[in-house]
Amino acid sequence: FFTKIANEFLELKKGTIKNSTYNFTYYTPATKYIIPYFGSKRISDIRKNDIELYLKKVKQEHSFSDETVRKHYICLNQIFNNAYQNGFISRNPCVGIKLQSSQKSPKRTYSDEETWLVLEYCPYHRYGLAVHLMLAYGISRSELLGLRWADVDVEKAVLEINQGVVEAKDPDTGKTELVIGAPKN
Repeated sequence: FFTKIANEFLELKKGTIKNSTYNFTYYTPATKYIIPYFGSKRISDIRKNDIELYLKKVKQEHSFSDETVRKHYICLNQIFNNAYQNGFISRNPCVGIKLQSSQKSPKRTYSDEETWLVLEYCPYHRYGLAVHLMLAYGISRSELLGLRWADVDVEKAVLEINQGVVEAKDPDTGKTELVIGAPKN
């Protein structure tokens, strides 16, 4: 059955990638959505149409973003790829699926005037330094939270981004912890 193979895949995947990636791309989609949807089926009976219907349904019912649907697809694809490599199925039904992307309005960035307005206000706000650093250097929240004094060279006016900090939920304990690791990019 699908449930047994999916759970075995999750166990094999755990510890091979960052906890945050494991949780958001594999564990949560699989345990909350994928396994309940496909769980009672034999893995060999699941077809490409079933996968496409699942992805469409989960996007509509939960108003998931394209990125979240893509994570569900990645998880499914790897579960089926693992099943194929272990001889449970003759082909991966995820092969050939094209994910539909929503037509969204283009992302908007601050104009120069808006940026200067925010930067002028930064000295008066309790998080102003953080906002200033993010705007001036183009760093992410994770990179900002990972900054240490050792990353700042005042004499050379250099700021090094060496690590990032993210929150990750441990699937075994349910506790949220801070994870420090290499920056994403």
